[in-house]
Amino acid sequence: MKSASLAGAALMFAAMQVAPVTDALAKLLVVQWGHSPFQVAWARSLFQAVALAPLAFAFSPAVSPAGKSAAAGQAAFAAGIGGIKKHGPRGICWAGATLLFFLSLEKNPLPSALALLFVAPVAVTVFAPAFLGEKVPPSNIIATLVGFAGAVLVLQPGADFSPSLLFALGAGICYAGYILLTRRAADGSPARTVFFAGAFAAAVLLPFALWAWQAPAWAALLAALAMGGLSALSHWMIARACDFAPAAALAPLLYTEIIGAAIVSWALLSEVPNATAWAGIVVIIAGGAFVSASRRRREKSELHAQ
Repeated sequence: MKSASLAGAALMFAAMQVAPVTDALAKLLVVQWGHSPFQVAWARSLFQAVALAPLAFAFSPAVSPAGKSAAAGQAAFAAGIGGIKKHGPRGICWAGATLLFFLSLEKNPLPSALALLFVAPVAVTVFAPAFLGEKVPPSNIIATLVGFAGAVLVLQPGADFSPSLLFALGAGICYAGYILLTRRAADGSPARTVFFAGAFAAAVLLPFALWAWQAPAWAALLAALAMGGLSALSHWMIARACDFAPAAALAPLLYTEIIGAAIVSWALLSEVPNATAWAGIVVIIAGGAFVSASRRRREKSELHAQ
C-alpha cells in the first residue's frame, strides 16, 4: 500500500513537470505560428494517440479471424461498445479541457489562464467521494487549498479580468472530469487508457480543425509532433498514477506543475521567478509534503490496528 501510494505520487509529480512544455509549445503554435486553437487542440490529441498506439496494442490478444465464430464476433462488438462507453466520456472531457485552455491562451497570458485551470484539483477533491466512493481525509482538503494559494502566489494573475478567461475556468472543470473518469477507467493498461482518450478527443475535434485549417510550416509541424509526444508521456504517467493511488490523494500534486512551468520559463524565456513566486513554490511543495506525511501516518495507524 505504502509503496503503491509513493509510486502514484512520483508519477503524478513527473507528469506535472512534462505538462508545461506541451503548454509552451501550444502557445507558440497559436501565437507565433498563428494556428487556430481548434487545429492545435486536434493535433495534440491526434499525435498523442499516434504516439501511444504501438504500446497500447502491443500486448493485446490477437484478433480472431473473420468468420471464426459468431460468439467471437459478438464478443468483439460488445468490447467495442464497452470501450466507447468507458473511454468516450474521457475523450470528450480531454477535448474540452484542451480546446478551452488553448482558446484562453490565445488572448490571455499563461499565468492568468493557469490560475483558473487550477480549479481542477479542488473539483477532484470535492467530487471524488460521490463519483468514485473514495474517502477524502481533511489533510487532502487542506493540501488542495494550500496548493491553490501557492499557485496564486506563483502565477500572480493580473487584476484586469477578460471574459475569455472563463475558457480557462471551463478547461479546469473538464480536466477534473478527465482525472475522475481516468481513475474510474483504470484497468492496468495506462497506454491503452491514454490512447483512447486522445483518439476520441481527436475525433470530436476533427470537424472544428478542418473548419479552421491552416497548412503548417515544417517547424510548426515538428513542434506539434513534439507536443503530442510529450502529451502522451505526461498523460501515460497520469493514468499510471491513477492505477496506484486515489484521485483525491493525487489532486494536490497537480499544483506541482508550477515548478515545471517556472523551469520552462527560465530555460526557454530566460525568465527567473521573483521572490513572491519562489514563496508560492515553497508553499506548493509544503502542501504536497503535508499530504504525503499525513497519508503515511494513516497507513501506519491502519497497519497497527490490524
